[in-house]
Amino acid sequence: MTPLLDLFPILKPQVKRYGDCHAHGLIEWENKIDPVLYELTKRPAVKKVRLFLAGIKVSFTGTDDAFYDFLKKEGKNSNFPEPQIFIHAYSGVDDLALLRRLKEFPDETPQTEIEDYWVGESEEAISLLIINPEKA
Repeated sequence: MTPLLDLFPILKPQVKRYGDCHAHGLIEWENKIDPVLYELTKRPAVKKVRLFLAGIKVSFTGTDDAFYDFLKKEGKNSNFPEPQIFIHAYSGVDDLALLRRLKEFPDETPQTEIEDYWVGESEEAISLLIINPEKA
């Protein structure tokens, strides 16, 4: 699989420690990540925007102000049916049950490690998920 952000180089500098990204196939993304995303979208203060960024159709959902502000500053709001990339970036995620499902850590894992920064992607789902970027 090609790293997703190799296809969208303007976004790569915005994702810290991208080299540590957890790659997922489409089925794994749909079975493991999508249920977590569903729960995350129910959080308060979730921002959603679709915009063009350097000719790329980007859909953003999340609570990470830094990523959202970058997109709003550099991009142009738009409404299009099919994004070229879905970006999900959530700050302040501390729900241990949710994070354990995502990261598959055993129960004895220290809380600080469970709540640490995490990034995952699926080239097939054209999706990127960033958890707790403030801790990267």
